[in-house]
Amino acid sequence: MKNKIYSVFMFVLLLLASDLQAADVPVVPNIGLKNQGSTCYQNATLQAIHKCTTLHDLLMEQLAASTSQDPLVTELRNTLVSLQSTVGVAYNPVLFANNVCSALYANDAGQQDAGDFLTTLLARLQTEAVIPNSTPVPGSLVDESFARWHGVSTSRSLTCDECKGGRRSPLLPECTCVLSLSLPAVGPLGSYRLPELLTHFAVQEVLEGDNAVLCEACAAKKKHIGQLDFTINPDLSFMVLQPKRFKFDMSTMAMSKITTPLIFDESGVVEISDSNGEQSRFTIMSVVVHQGDVSGGHYWTVSRDGVYNDPTVTLDAGAAMKTLLTTGRHSMGEGYLYFLQRLRE
Repeated sequence: MKNKIYSVFMFVLLLLASDLQAADVPVVPNIGLKNQGSTCYQNATLQAIHKCTTLHDLLMEQLAASTSQDPLVTELRNTLVSLQSTVGVAYNPVLFANNVCSALYANDAGQQDAGDFLTTLLARLQTEAVIPNSTPVPGSLVDESFARWHGVSTSRSLTCDECKGGRRSPLLPECTCVLSLSLPAVGPLGSYRLPELLTHFAVQEVLEGDNAVLCEACAAKKKHIGQLDFTINPDLSFMVLQPKRFKFDMSTMAMSKITTPLIFDESGVVEISDSNGEQSRFTIMSVVVHQGDVSGGHYWTVSRDGVYNDPTVTLDAGAAMKTLLTTGRHSMGEGYLYFLQRLRE
């Protein structure tokens, strides 16, 4: 009898959740995602997307309008809908995980990098036309939906030191809403701050001697000055910062992980000045954290309401986020993917 009463109770809960969703009443549950075996990188990234409101809403808008029959697209939509509407229990994204392996990783069931997963997933969505992927003609009006996704533009310029002529080449990352920043030598405080990462990104590179570049105007190899630049489109409502924690160590001839913490103000408000001097203000909504090294480890998400660690959810009104922002670490892990939402005046 108790089992029957419980079954009826759960059925009523599901009906209520369905009615709320149909009536567009916001349901904001806090549920986990079951691990399918080395899929914490997927779960953490999906939770971070879900908790970055503008990114989640934009992606859901595009998925709802998509006519793609790709199973990956279908199951991504189902998973995000379940995160938005499921009540009480962890969701089991088994079909999404299966389609990730077949569509993105050629059936490699091992753990992948969360950063690579994010950019590879978004690149796949571009292929399926969920995300606009046609580059606007230079000088033309940028399509609004394109600009909302492709709001971070990076380029590399080479300038001849003799004739001052040069060329600028756009860089084509897999996803242009992600800004990857290399980590410089650690300062005296033993941590990183965002302004120094942005300065390090734009540092000039001198190419001379054996690294001299052929200058067409001079018809000879000449010393060149290389420069990386980035701009942020004013229509971009979100972006993802990725400090490059994994690098090839020339001293050991092996990959290594940089565990130095990245520190922010406890408010999570970030001011970014691009290469044109244009300033944008963002707030950090969620962070994918990585614990471990290049051979393996674990990912989870810290958001403004709590911690999402596969099926386990710990709500804490932002206490974990405050600790992560001010120390650069949560538990034994370091911040790896920072999901930022734009602040409008």
